[in-house]
Amino acid sequence: MGKVKSVVFLFLGAIVAIFLYENWVPAPVIKIFGKEIGTLSNSLIILICFVLGFLSGSLICLAWFRRRARLAAASSAPQETPEAQKAQQQHE
Repeated sequence: MGKVKSVVFLFLGAIVAIFLYENWVPAPVIKIFGKEIGTLSNSLIILICFVLGFLSGSLICLAWFRRRARLAAASSAPQETPEAQKAQQQHE
């Protein structure tokens, strides 16, 4: 299964590389509030958007898994019953 996954990732990487090579044309100047920031190619802008989307989705998924694990650990912790609390208070 590891070899298949590696081949799939290499194939996807090759497709992205071909896409970037074929579409590497300068875009118009990027302006914010009338000031010129610079010129980026369309492919670079698209690639940055893909990376930002991937990172945000990964961070949200990671936070969700951590929250789920924390809730599972809290629910599996032993809880004291009222009778056990009363017995402990009597011994003190």
